[in-house]
Amino acid sequence: VQAWRKALDREGNDLISLEDLAQVVEAIEFEVPAKDLWEEIVGPEAEEMTLRDWCPQGAMAIKEFKKRCVDVYGSTGLAFADFKAKRKPLANKDEFRTFCAQIRLRSNHKMLFDYLDTRGVGYIQMAHIDMEGCTEAI
Repeated sequence: VQAWRKALDREGNDLISLEDLAQVVEAIEFEVPAKDLWEEIVGPEAEEMTLRDWCPQGAMAIKEFKKRCVDVYGSTGLAFADFKAKRKPLANKDEFRTFCAQIRLRSNHKMLFDYLDTRGVGYIQMAHIDMEGCTEAI
């Protein structure tokens, strides 16, 4: 996720082209051609790649996070209402880690946090996980 944010998607628009990937592959002198990586990740016909393509584990972790909230609290809204954060609905890494342990999230909470920290500021918005649940909790 950090490679995506720091090297691939420098504009922060959640999209890159084959040309963007090729520039980074060339700059780091990666042994595999950019075109081969592109085709492996999104297929030969794709015109763009997203973070979701680059890191499908992030999308799967969000899905598991929501499921664990429902399993433990009955809904994401109830889970978010119980979520302890000083700047709620924003959460820092420690607050998020603590909550992930509470709901027994099996996915990597660090990877999920980085996936959700779209601006790289050390905080995530719970609305990026579930807007409706976040709205319900506030």
